[in-house]
Amino acid sequence: MRTKRERTATPVTTRAQEEAAQALADSFHSLPSPDLAQRLAIEPHYPEVRDEIIQPDRVTLQSWYFWQKWVPRLGPVPTALFIRLRMHCYYNRHTGERRDFCFPSQTKLAQEIGLKDRKVIMRALRVLEEHGLVKRESQYRYDPVTRKKTRTSDLYRVSMTDPLAPEDLGEAALLTAQRIVDAAQHIAHEETEHGEVQSVGPKSQKGTYICCPKKGQEEVLLRSTSNNVNVNAQKLDREQTQNQETDLETHALRESLAQRIAEELEDHTSLGFYRLVAEKCPEEMIWRALSETKDAYLTGRIKKSRGACFTDLIKREARERAIILSITGEEP
Repeated sequence: MRTKRERTATPVTTRAQEEAAQALADSFHSLPSPDLAQRLAIEPHYPEVRDEIIQPDRVTLQSWYFWQKWVPRLGPVPTALFIRLRMHCYYNRHTGERRDFCFPSQTKLAQEIGLKDRKVIMRALRVLEEHGLVKRESQYRYDPVTRKKTRTSDLYRVSMTDPLAPEDLGEAALLTAQRIVDAAQHIAHEETEHGEVQSVGPKSQKGTYICCPKKGQEEVLLRSTSNNVNVNAQKLDREQTQNQETDLETHALRESLAQRIAEELEDHTSLGFYRLVAEKCPEEMIWRALSETKDAYLTGRIKKSRGACFTDLIKREARERAIILSITGEEP
């Protein structure tokens, strides 16, 4: 039994309150749209309700460069389509997390940008392909009824970073050349500071010093050897640090992909298996299996669950590619 304090703290919606709320909502709906907007705006709860529906913190940003350079080239429809395709993908420039491909149907894309004619979408896609902003790949699924491959929604590879406009390529070439020269000079300077001692005697073919007859040159060679050992140790430490950073980034990307699979399938109970899939299988193989699972779900061909359908598809293709999806090293 709940205490008096719990009963007081927890609001209870009674049947009478539900009926009163429904009656008030019906009176709102009886107003024309302009009048309804003005009527709701005077209510104190309206800003909170509006933000709950709109979710103003979820925004899609495009660079100033895109608006200045690419929008005049593309035109309104290809621009809207390109932004919508980017919204189906994601890219974090700071963490490197990226999924730069998606597979919505052309009918869905037309609805999302307010078009009724799918042919307009096809023309806009050709414009984006001509400029290298989008690349289309045909996708197929195996139909167990007809025992044939059938065409599904195309896979779109979307540029998540703005490419340079043609008039800016010359400037980019000059800046790149300057960076290359500056980097070469920096490396040469570091080698001069931390590298071998300059000529203190004749060298062998391998570049090591031959025994020096002059007094004091043995001490110079010892210092040179010590410097070389320190430089090699520093290089080894840098390589190990880079490898560790790469391993952490790879792990983060795999974990993100596993979480994405679980979200797409609404199946977080199998997250351990999805982590194994993200580790062993190529991304294009994973997203194709997700696409086929989504298509089977929408057409009512899934008997158990989306997770079971995806697992069956991914294991079947894994066997064909000799990929073992098992921790023990044996296919279950």
